[in-house]
Amino acid sequence: MSDINIVRLSSGEEIICSYEIVENEDGVFYNIKNPAILIPGAEGKLMFARWLPYADIKDGVMLSKSNVVFVCTPMEDLKQHYLTVVVNNLFVPSNKISTPELKLALDS
Repeated sequence: MSDINIVRLSSGEEIICSYEIVENEDGVFYNIKNPAILIPGAEGKLMFARWLPYADIKDGVMLSKSNVVFVCTPMEDLKQHYLTVVVNNLFVPSNKISTPELKLALDS
C-alpha cells in the first residue's frame, strides 16, 4: 500500500487516496482505498467528498491503468486534513464562531 496520493482520472476527477498497483492476467490496475474527491471551493479552498459513498468499497476500487492520468503527492497540510476527516472519520470544527442571526417579523 502506498502513502497518500492524489490520483487524476481520465474523467478529470482528482481523488485523494492510498493505492496499490495490482498486476494480473487482465493487465495493470490501481486498487484505491479510502477515496475522496477533491472539490474546489470558494476563496481557493478545497473540500472533500466521499467518492462512491453509495457503494461498499472497504476493500478498495480497482481502476484500470488507462483511467489514471497521473499520480502526485499532496501538500502535507492537505494530507493531514484528509487523514483526520476522511480516514479517521473525525469532524474538525471551524475555528470561526458564528452566532445565528435572529429576525423578527411583526405585523402592523
